[in-house]
Amino acid sequence: MVTHGFILRVIMACVVLGKDVSAQNCEQFINKFHTQNTGITVIKYDPDSRLTPWYLWTWNDYAHLAE
Repeated sequence: MVTHGFILRVIMACVVLGKDVSAQNCEQFINKFHTQNTGITVIKYDPDSRLTPWYLWTWNDYAHLAE
């Protein structure tokens, strides 16, 4: 999926906080997690995980832009 950083940070808040996400802590994610343009973020799903099925694999990787 291709998206803007704002939406990505909202998705991240939902992934990390799960059912505990609220407007207030979502706003904290939006303000504290910054991204570079064309950064790659990977969120994976593992239905067999005991803790949470969703997890962050890669956050805003922009190594593909290295000169």
